[in-house]
Amino acid sequence: MPNPYIATLNKFRKAMKRVRGDQFYERLSAVAEEPYASTCSTSTNTIIALPYATDDVIKPSIATFLGNPDYFAPLFAPLKHLSIDEGWRLDGVLRGGGFNSFLDLLVTNDKTSEFPFAHHVHLDGSAESVWEAHILRIGGDILYLGWHAAYDQLSIITSYDTLAAETRDLTVSADKAIEEIGERSRELERWDFTPTVEASDTQGVVTFCIYSPFGGFMKIKETLRIAPFERIAMETVAEIPYECGVYF
Repeated sequence: MPNPYIATLNKFRKAMKRVRGDQFYERLSAVAEEPYASTCSTSTNTIIALPYATDDVIKPSIATFLGNPDYFAPLFAPLKHLSIDEGWRLDGVLRGGGFNSFLDLLVTNDKTSEFPFAHHVHLDGSAESVWEAHILRIGGDILYLGWHAAYDQLSIITSYDTLAAETRDLTVSADKAIEEIGERSRELERWDFTPTVEASDTQGVVTFCIYSPFGGFMKIKETLRIAPFERIAMETVAEIPYECGVYF
């Protein structure tokens, strides 16, 4: 029987590709204006001119910049065990700037935006809802993370056989990392990459594996409160560290 968490993740990935599209950053660049924009050019990326938010001020959102209030709606569609309050919708905002920026998913209505989205996105209490809320929470990191040269986008890994496919969209794929870490890469063949979820009435525990070009192959265990949804603890182990070596 297929793992339901992997099936949901794969649907979420497809939705991510729809949201990002082939010209996600170029479209942002076309509408971003100072003081909401910062531009960075590197040998591999000349596509970043984005609206940024500070911790205490949410600048105009990505959907607002793109002129499409429902721009992020596809991300919520595969998450069948979550619900969002009436009148609210998913949106995104970029925080930081220059060589250190990242995308936060938030919720908004016609009057205000709120981050995090815990008080307007609700779980049905099942293990599946814990997993769905988890991947939505880290969805911004999967979609975009501009650490140094915009190459630290991460990917959840679900099996050794799908490792190459699941990291193909990264600037530095796992294939290249495996070549460079040499003998240690054989350890990956013995890993159990399957994500797991344990859920009680009040909290859930999610375990999963990720790969990032700046960090390597990591195993993560997160404890999440169900209502209101919030991460309350995280354990990260960099099992096989890797660094792509790009600096500025």
